[in-house]
Amino acid sequence: MLFVVICISCIAMYIYCRYCGTTSLPKLYYGKSDLHQYILDNVPRLKEPYTPPLGLWNRHVQTFMSAINPSTPDFKREEILLPDGGVVSLDWLDNEACLTDTSPVLVLVPGVGGGKGEIIKVCKLAVRKFRVAVFNRRGHSDTLLTTPRLQCFGETSDFRQCVESVHQKYPKAAMAGIGYSAGAGLLSKYLGEYAGRSCIGPSVFVGSGFDLSKLESMNIIYEKMILHLLKTSLVKPNEQMLKSVVDVDAVYKSKSIEELEDHLYCKMHGFKDVDDMWLKNDPMLNANAVVAPVLCINSIDDPICVASNIPYDFFNRPNWMLATTEKGGHCGFLENYKLESWAGKLALDYIDAVFDYNNILGEKDITL
Repeated sequence: MLFVVICISCIAMYIYCRYCGTTSLPKLYYGKSDLHQYILDNVPRLKEPYTPPLGLWNRHVQTFMSAINPSTPDFKREEILLPDGGVVSLDWLDNEACLTDTSPVLVLVPGVGGGKGEIIKVCKLAVRKFRVAVFNRRGHSDTLLTTPRLQCFGETSDFRQCVESVHQKYPKAAMAGIGYSAGAGLLSKYLGEYAGRSCIGPSVFVGSGFDLSKLESMNIIYEKMILHLLKTSLVKPNEQMLKSVVDVDAVYKSKSIEELEDHLYCKMHGFKDVDDMWLKNDPMLNANAVVAPVLCINSIDDPICVASNIPYDFFNRPNWMLATTEKGGHCGFLENYKLESWAGKLALDYIDAVFDYNNILGEKDITL
């Protein structure tokens, strides 16, 4: 019996070392700059291996497990009325007792379904230092759809109004952003469109798809799951409001994400077709104009935002950095027995380092 246990343990350790422990050192892509040198010197996690827990090296397991949260922190919802009568919301982490009026604000942008799976993990890590606000698009996450209009993937006006509202509420606080999956695309578009006028400084994109028009390479099972999620959690609750502008029956009958986008977003916003929609909503459309420091964290085994869509050559800029890992799934990056988010820890380390770097520059300016 003891021999069997030892054999099983050896096999398990072999699998762990073979598939988890030896291929997880992050690969970094970045342009040379004083900022990046400071980050490399002060963020040790960038040079340490990411090691998935035993049994969680599979990309699909990582992806599904990242959505599981045994406990959920308390949030307070703030609804924000938009100029056209629409409503978006911010879910504020209920941790005011730990904070001051100068505590930095962290704006989190969920993916296409608006779920808080991966978001909750970073909230738990940020609870003692950051004032955290989760952005919810029109009609997402039980936000009431008051006009027959959904926010298109790259439409930044709603998000900008929320960000400016937060800045007015906490004018003494620095702001940072973390976007997940499609949420990273929205954050990227905002930073590019409002470069130099953006209230948000250092930002992190986790599991970004970069060119979302090329997601035809996504695993078919995930496409069907996302399609079902959009129909049940976005279209169904807002069906009565949407009926006046789109053919809801055609939306429900859509067999692919592209078909749903055509029947829903293209008809609603007046795009000629899906190609026209993505031409105007490309997350990287104004990326060259972004002045805020940006870190992108992507897993090479991501089954949704696949590695072939990563524009490696883009990361030769002094304010853009890319960190890739061999494993991690889509927005997973779970580690240790607590299933904490390695990407969440790295994101907060990066943001802290950029804030520290900016403070040092500020002190030098004052001295001069």
